[in-house]
Amino acid sequence: CWPPLLTLLRHLRLRPLPLAVDEQGCRLPESGAAGAVILTPRAHNPTGVSLSAQRAQQWRRFLRDNPQCLAIVDDFWGPLS
Repeated sequence: CWPPLLTLLRHLRLRPLPLAVDEQGCRLPESGAAGAVILTPRAHNPTGVSLSAQRAQQWRRFLRDNPQCLAIVDDFWGPLS
């Protein structure tokens, strides 16, 4: 995780917890277990994995069903993709 994002979480009084990453990208947390998520949809560091269309749809549903969860999308490769 990029250090300024960790600082942001600290200012929001949120505790960072890792989520598993597989070949489709970042896996979802248990429902209601996250106050915020930092998503890197392309070229996840250090794995290089990008979110699959299926996983992105799962994240959309998760965030729709958990409106209390803040989504921080760190799409640093977006403009180049």
